[in-house]
Amino acid sequence: MVMRLTDKELRYNGDTLVDEKAASFDSYDFESEQTLAGKYFVSPSSSITDHGLDVDGSIKSLIDKIGANSGVIEFPPNTIYNFSVDITVPSNITLKFNIGAIIHSSNSSADLVINGTLEAGLYQIFSGDGPVTLGSSIRFYEPIWFNNTTQPPIANTFPIGIVTFNLLPTIGQPVGWICTVAGTPGTWPPMANL
Repeated sequence: MVMRLTDKELRYNGDTLVDEKAASFDSYDFESEQTLAGKYFVSPSSSITDHGLDVDGSIKSLIDKIGANSGVIEFPPNTIYNFSVDITVPSNITLKFNIGAIIHSSNSSADLVINGTLEAGLYQIFSGDGPVTLGSSIRFYEPIWFNNTTQPPIANTFPIGIVTFNLLPTIGQPVGWICTVAGTPGTWPPMANL
C-alpha cells in the first residue's frame, strides 16, 4: 500500500469541492517511511487503540521519530485518535489537524501537553476527560477546539497572553477573552463588548 498525495489538496468536481488529501489517506503503508516533505502522518488505522503508546504510526511513535529535529505531525481527517497515557509534544513539533481529526483522551488522568505550535481551523480537535495544556508557542486558542463557542475556557491549562474569540457574539457580549494569569484554566478577563 502506498499513500497517494496530489499536487492540489482541493479541487472542484462539478459543483462540489472535493478534498483530495482526505481521500488519499485510505492506503498508507505505515511499515515504511512515514514522511513527506518534512511531515509525519499519524496513522488513521483503527488497529491503533492507544496513540500514547509506541506503536508504529501512533502519535507517540512519531514524536520519538522526530526527536530533537523540527517536524510537523499531521492528522488525517475524519478520525478519532484515542490515548489513555500522557503525551507531551515538544516545542520543535507542530501539530496540524485536518477537519474531523480529533484527539480523544479516554483516561481523566492522561495529560496532553502541547509545547509546540498547533494548526487547526474552526472545528473541534480535542475531546474526552483528560486535561490539555497549551504551551506559550500557541498564541491563539479557539474555543471550538474543545467544542465550546461562547465562553472563556473553564478547564485545561493556558499560558499568559493567549487570546480566544467568542464565535457567536451578540450585542453587549465580549468579542473574546485574553489570559492574564497562567493556570488551569487561568484568568480570562473579557475584551471589549460589541
